[in-house]
Amino acid sequence: MGDKMKEIDQILELSLEAGRMMLESNSEIYRAEEVIVNICRAFGVKNIDVFTLATCIYLSVNIEGHTYTRIRRIYQRETNLARISKINDLSRSIVKNHYTLDQFKEKLSDVESCQGLPNWQRALTISASCGVFGIMFMPKANWIDFIVTFIITCFTYYLMQFLKKYEMNAFIANALLAILMTFLASMCVSFGIVRDIDTIVIGTIMILVPGVAVTNAVRDIINGDILSGTIRTVEALIIALGIAFGVGLTLFFSNIGGLL
Repeated sequence: MGDKMKEIDQILELSLEAGRMMLESNSEIYRAEEVIVNICRAFGVKNIDVFTLATCIYLSVNIEGHTYTRIRRIYQRETNLARISKINDLSRSIVKNHYTLDQFKEKLSDVESCQGLPNWQRALTISASCGVFGIMFMPKANWIDFIVTFIITCFTYYLMQFLKKYEMNAFIANALLAILMTFLASMCVSFGIVRDIDTIVIGTIMILVPGVAVTNAVRDIINGDILSGTIRTVEALIIALGIAFGVGLTLFFSNIGGLL
């Protein structure tokens, strides 16, 4: 009986770990639940009830008349599509590859260490994308606007990574970043480096826009996960309000101070 209980505990813990990693990588709710169910069934657990929110996972299984329940809280989220894909593939290949619990645990640990692109590559690609966005929305923009947007966005990216260590409130963190980016754009205009602040601000704030959160919120609502979709929608609105507050506040004081 003791060995059986230990095995059940391990199955539930591994399932929850996989689900946690999916949600922390910004996976959709239905995909995270599918992974959890696949893992439980692969190891012989049939009666499974899983209820997943963007911030929490509730897992309950019934084995031989006994009910076992586990809860896992989700504290942080960062888009990592490579990790989502690998966990998906791993959950579907358990039976085919005849993984034991220990082997699956080792494979799952390997996937968790998958960080995707290194920070410098992320910074370069994101900054280049933001520079292009500024030019797309402001056709009069030139290559100098692109370079300024690129540099400000690149600096902001590394600052974002630094602030994540302190687990700041989403509204405050995004407001601070928006204030910094808009202030730097204002300084570039006041020194005559660029002429149009709109191009710089539009481009740089794209790094903060919660596009993935909004997309997942819509998909969750369409899939019937209304509560989770609502939670993600509210989170996206809080981030958007933080960005708007930071940009508006800085532009207001820049106009008063004569920077613009």
